[in-house]
Amino acid sequence: MKTLLLALLAGLAVCPASRAANTGFSVNMIGTPTAQALIFDGVHSSVDLHSLTVNTGDLAQTSLSSGLISVSARGHAMDFSRGLDIPQESDVGFDARVSIGELHVTAFADSNTGGFVTSSQTKGVLNTLTMSWSDTVTFHTSNPNGSDFLLGLTMHDTISVSASFLAPPSFVAGTATAGLSSGPGGVSGLLLLSLQDVVSERFSGDVVSHPPSDTVSTLMHMQNGATLQLTGWLRISVAANDAIGSVSLDAADTALFSLRSDDPLAGYSTASGTVFVTGVPEPATSALALAGLGFVSWQARRRPRQRPAALS
Repeated sequence: MKTLLLALLAGLAVCPASRAANTGFSVNMIGTPTAQALIFDGVHSSVDLHSLTVNTGDLAQTSLSSGLISVSARGHAMDFSRGLDIPQESDVGFDARVSIGELHVTAFADSNTGGFVTSSQTKGVLNTLTMSWSDTVTFHTSNPNGSDFLLGLTMHDTISVSASFLAPPSFVAGTATAGLSSGPGGVSGLLLLSLQDVVSERFSGDVVSHPPSDTVSTLMHMQNGATLQLTGWLRISVAANDAIGSVSLDAADTALFSLRSDDPLAGYSTASGTVFVTGVPEPATSALALAGLGFVSWQARRRPRQRPAALS
């Protein structure tokens, strides 16, 4: 495991931001898988904690793949009421790929507390990952009045949770949030579009929240020569705390950005040379003004959820 992690870190070495500063486009990946288990020697207790942070920095390239990044923790706890020495195991990891206009990830978290639950010592796993791409788009049109462009964001994901033992304060949960932002702030810039999926199982009851739509879109009116810095991002989190449980998140075909114009006089170019996909539903005709960007409408559309293909 140590050799694998060192090899992965070598391939994902942090690169100076200046490397991508003048290109107009970049990709980035930050992940922190953490696993912990309770160790008890009959008198004292401690937490076996393993955590790994992967931060690629902004890379001046159009794609980046992490491969499998995982950590594990092993320990044991003493149940005095039954006189049992209970083994505990925690495993967590993710496999991710980011490219301009597309973000893909699968992640898992498995925790086995052996039925030993205590609020004073937390055992379990937490797996977080943020991926993003950024590109500068220049809009072109020979229409003297400017042209309309349709931006879209699609998210397909499946989150599965299971738990055979739950007691306060235990839970298992998975979350995926995709977004599209604009401006120099990157992920923290002006939010244009977003989708979220949350599946959680707790001792107090199940909580399941799916996004209102797998695809959202917005229409913007741009003049010839106008530029816009766009950042697409995907944040995922899978966690299992104080439970015999597991959670898996499959977003292997998700956070897909699209851009098109139906005006034959219009087009666009990008700093990365990327041509974004075009298959996005039309927005509703209701108006929504977004200052400085000329947005005129927005719509969230529903369609049946489907399980994405596995990462290759």
